[in-house]
Amino acid sequence: RFAPNGAIAVQNLRSSGHLEKDLGQNACRWLKQLSEPMSLKALERFSSCDVMQMRSKEGYLCGILKKAVDQRG
Repeated sequence: RFAPNGAIAVQNLRSSGHLEKDLGQNACRWLKQLSEPMSLKALERFSSCDVMQMRSKEGYLCGILKKAVDQRG
């Protein structure tokens, strides 16, 4: 799927409650487009967000990942 450290980071997000289930196709697609350092940075950014304010945790994560892909150029 994506980089091993990215998979570990996603598992940590599930453990902490930031994600409730495995990532869907969209989030995986965005993660695959990023280098490992960029994906880890985006996942770290998501982990610092207050999930209580989110209607869709995965949707919010997809927005962060899309922005990272767009910034990459």
